[in-house]
Amino acid sequence: MLGDDGPLERSDAHWARGAARIGLGGVLMSLAARWMNHPSRASAAEFKPQQLRTARSMGLATPRTLITNSADEVRTFAENVKAPLITKPLGTPHVAHSRGSETMYTREVDLDALGGVELTAHLFQERVPKQYEVRLIVVSDTCHSVKIKAHSEAARTDWRSDYDALEYEPIETPADVVNGVRGYLARLALTYAAMDFIVQPNGQWTFLEANPSGQWAWLNSAEIPLAASIAQTLENWCRR
Repeated sequence: MLGDDGPLERSDAHWARGAARIGLGGVLMSLAARWMNHPSRASAAEFKPQQLRTARSMGLATPRTLITNSADEVRTFAENVKAPLITKPLGTPHVAHSRGSETMYTREVDLDALGGVELTAHLFQERVPKQYEVRLIVVSDTCHSVKIKAHSEAARTDWRSDYDALEYEPIETPADVVNGVRGYLARLALTYAAMDFIVQPNGQWTFLEANPSGQWAWLNSAEIPLAASIAQTLENWCRR
């Protein structure tokens, strides 16, 4: 952010971002408008611990997860789950610093290199066996599931890190997953979410996370009619 005399100091920029968020966000939330997801609901639904707890309460499988800033707890967790661990950001994956910006993707945990964990909260999960991943976009009661085929090592760890190595294929959503997803949206008072799942070699769908404001247009097509589902939801609201 810039001030009258150039870039703001970090503390000033932090304060200015907070003021802008509260000011603009407050204006938007005060509008007498119908939201696909109301901003307050979308904000509350961004917390990954709540996502995992809600998904599990709705019958969806979830990875064993630890949130901590203790390296000793991470090592104990690894011993208990008896599986390799991955870590990923709890909040936004984009970090701005003096050298520019950086995106933090999902990565495997090196238990011998946990320095810095004590600085803040981190999310650690068991690495779930993976046949492939699914992006499930739900609009109202309609689930659109897309199989993500990853053709690079980076994409197999986190498909967001290498879009050029991906192929997409529409697939059917299992009935138990549909029921769990609908319950998830109802519990969190959402109409839309972009959800990520791992499908294990035994066919089990395992919930990873849900973005209440996740992007969808890059997957929209005749075979995956996301825009049509959104338009139909809005049209149904207008008829009421």
